[in-house]
Amino acid sequence: FICIIDYGGKQTVAEWQLYGRKRIYTDIVPTGIIAEDIKIIPQILYNSIPVHTENVGAMDRLVNYFYNHTAIDDKSKISRHEVNNKVSIPRANTTVTTINSYCFSNPFKFISLQAEQQITDELKEFNDCCELDNYSAKLIETTQWSGVTGIGYKFVSKPNAKDIKNGMFFKTTGDIDPRTAFCVYANTIDKEKVLGVIFHEKTEEQNGITMRYTEYNVFTKWHQWRFKTQDFTNFLNIKFPIILQGNLEYIDAYPLNALNTVAPTEENSSTIPLIEYLRKPDRTNDFEKSILLMDAISVVLSNSVDATTQNSDYVFKFKNVDVGEWDENGVNPVLETIKQALKNHILPIKEIEGAQNQPDAEIMEIPLNQSEVRSLLDYLTEQLEESLFVPNRNTSSGGADTNSSVETRNGFRSLEDIAGIITSQAIKSEKEFIQCALEIGKQYENCPFKDLQAKDIGSKPMRNKIESLINSTQAFATMINSGVNRITAYVVSGLVADATDTAAMDKLARDENFQETVRQEIERQKALKQGNQQSKQNTTVEEIEVEENGNNQ
Repeated sequence: FICIIDYGGKQTVAEWQLYGRKRIYTDIVPTGIIAEDIKIIPQILYNSIPVHTENVGAMDRLVNYFYNHTAIDDKSKISRHEVNNKVSIPRANTTVTTINSYCFSNPFKFISLQAEQQITDELKEFNDCCELDNYSAKLIETTQWSGVTGIGYKFVSKPNAKDIKNGMFFKTTGDIDPRTAFCVYANTIDKEKVLGVIFHEKTEEQNGITMRYTEYNVFTKWHQWRFKTQDFTNFLNIKFPIILQGNLEYIDAYPLNALNTVAPTEENSSTIPLIEYLRKPDRTNDFEKSILLMDAISVVLSNSVDATTQNSDYVFKFKNVDVGEWDENGVNPVLETIKQALKNHILPIKEIEGAQNQPDAEIMEIPLNQSEVRSLLDYLTEQLEESLFVPNRNTSSGGADTNSSVETRNGFRSLEDIAGIITSQAIKSEKEFIQCALEIGKQYENCPFKDLQAKDIGSKPMRNKIESLINSTQAFATMINSGVNRITAYVVSGLVADATDTAAMDKLARDENFQETVRQEIERQKALKQGNQQSKQNTTVEEIEVEENGNNQ
């Protein structure tokens, strides 16, 4: 067995030693044959878990930094150590929240890549199922983890009877701690995923003794395996303690859904239901490359507060004053006496008879140029925002904060750039999710989208900004006036997410408008005809009256 480690982007962050989460490859892969996989899978796990443990160490530090930001806690001072302020700005939290909200607060829209009405109808049923499963909230959960640790996981499972009755034909779990899950890939050119692993620490009472163990769920293309072990080195023994029909037995690892009658082939294989969501191609998170810069800002700000505190207090300068020696405990008796005298606002100074330089004491003010400090902080913050790809919070005093000027000046262009990278990685994982969800749906005869194919579905990010609406509308109108096809105009202008569906709705609306226009025209013609008839009748009556009046004369 050979385990090859891919470090991703090798961006060193000083003592943090973060390179992006390591990817695990294997030269031996499951075959789908139970008698072989029972020996192959433990070997893969035995070599994979130590690598994952290294990833967990990096994730722990990033999670701790995200929630606690404790790096500044190590700040210490030699001079005036009692004035040691520690100001920590939660920039990591702000960064992940900003980027995640921008990219995923409006969830992806699954759109039809084909114009057939049947596909459109089935896709609507698929989207309804996603809505019932609370797709948007679970996507936020998964991508929140990827923003903090660099990797998030989504798990797709079969529904229960109640779910099916309510119209759900698959279920997802988005809040999976990436420290308790990992995937293993084949060491080949296409890097096919061969294992998905989720494990949990559990306890169990047995004969009055509390046993602690780890339960592993391992997913291949053919089976789900489950076993428990107290130490991953037991993988060498091949046998594992498991609960079988309520009894603890030591048997070989076993598959939960064995295909006993069907030989394992690519045709009857399925997508591994544990899906990995990378934040970036180098497997890093949103802020780890800028940790040193964030710490520098906290240190400068903390030192600035220290200087302010010291400037508000005072420092005494003693000139030609013999303060004696420090004892073995680091205490100076003379200075201690002076401190006690200062508490009573009394400091007696005795002249030295015949001395040319007499002792003297005076209060010294500590100058603090806050303007320069603020300039330094502003510069560091600007560099940090640029490295994090987040817009600044400053506003322009020139009155130009409108439309595209906001995007340019406040760095929204940078946010859009990083959003393009992040959402492209998410779309790659979403395609895998779609394939897995459709495979589960096909197992149920009453599934309304069981005939839908993954190739018919596209994922469209919905992060369109209102500032670009005018430009998109004008571009769309220009193309329509030039005779460009409506679907092409929608796609090129980026005005809507689903060009095909919108064009179909446009056609329906135009048909309805045309029918309404025809109806109104018919009503108008009827009213006009009735008006003409009434006018003729009135004219005849007037003529009769005139003739009668003339005869009377």
